[in-house]
This record gives sequence, C-alpha cells and structure tokens, in this order.
Amino acid sequence: MIRKVIALFLFVLLLVGCRHQNVSKPQETVTDTTAMMVYQIQHCAKLYTQEYKLRKIVVYDDTAALTGHLLGQNFKMDLPLGKRRIAIPMTATAKASIDFSHFSPSQVHRNGKRLEIILPDPQVTLTATAIDHGQVKEKVALLRTRFSDEERSRIEQQGRTAIVRSLEKMNLTESARQSAVQQLMPMLRQMGWNDEDVVITFRDDLGNSPFETLIRKSN
Repeated sequence: MIRKVIALFLFVLLLVGCRHQNVSKPQETVTDTTAMMVYQIQHCAKLYTQEYKLRKIVVYDDTAALTGHLLGQNFKMDLPLGKRRIAIPMTATAKASIDFSHFSPSQVHRNGKRLEIILPDPQVTLTATAIDHGQVKEKVALLRTRFSDEERSRIEQQGRTAIVRSLEKMNLTESARQSAVQQLMPMLRQMGWNDEDVVITFRDDLGNSPFETLIRKSN
C-alpha cells in the first residue's frame, strides 16, 4: 500500500514538471528602429548652413573697330577714341540647406552594426543679386555713347552667371553634409549607434548633376 502511494506521488510530480516545461515563454517585442529613425529625421527642422556673402565686380570692355576686306585679306582696326568700359559691383547672399520632410526608408541602409544614411539633395538658396549703383564706374571715349539700359542688363546677367560659378567652387554641399552630421548624430547615439559605425553622405552621383540644378533663387 505504501509503495502504491509513493508511486502515485512520483507520477503526479512528473506530470506537473512536464506541464511546466511546456509553458511557452512570452515573445520579446521587436521594435522597428528604422521606422522610428525615419520618423524622427523627417521631423527635423530644415537644416541651413552658415550664410555666405559674395561680392563681385563685373568689368566689361567694348572697343569700336573698323573691319573690312582689302586685297583679299580681312582686317580689323581699333578706332582711336573708340573705347569704353564699365565696372558694375554686385553682391549676393547664399546658403545651402537640406529639407528632411520627404526623407524615406529607402535612404537608410543597414548592414549589421553598420548604418548608412543617404541625405536628400542639398539646395543652395541665392538671394536676388543687388547692384551697387552708386559705385558703378563707366569710362566712355569721346567718340562713343554711354552704355544703354539694355546693355547694362546684359552685363549684369553675365555677372549673375559668374556668381553661380563662384558658388560651385565654395564646396557648399560638403558644408551642408557636415551640418547634417552635427544635427543627426546626437539622435542616432540615443538610439544606440556608435559614431564609427555611421556614415552620413549624399547619393553617389550627386557630383554628376549640374550645380545650377541645386540653385533656388529667393527674392
């Protein structure tokens, strides 16, 4: 009788142990950190770099000449007292910016512990160029007339084109990238990313795009 009681007791213990082992552990909640990252980046303020002020003096020379054809030869001869020159000072303000409002998951590349963020294309905002009319210098020879408004307008347009070319040499896009790194890295560190594992850059073929496509004019 005692043996039966002991055997029954052992059987109950074995049954309880099996049931305890079959109880499944609660699954850990997986957080989609990429979606959270994209959301936070989208809500970053529009990022501006420092402001750059440019001043350029556009100099235009115009010499009256006599051209023709004599004895089978073409000739060109500058006329005495036929030169004129104008110097037009121009100023402009420019700054690069990055708009994160349309940032998307396709711009986040994760590979294990490595993270690459492809920034939106930078935009260079160029204020309306200003002419310092008080400092315009014009030198007109005796036999020439002064520059007309139409001629001045054409010369000023050449100056604006020269200013855009100057902006391209100022490496504004790299300045914008560095500003983006300074803004995004504190947030990424809070999410557990180390500086050495994060690359923040622009798309690879950005350098192949004409710089003029990045220009946004503001009045």
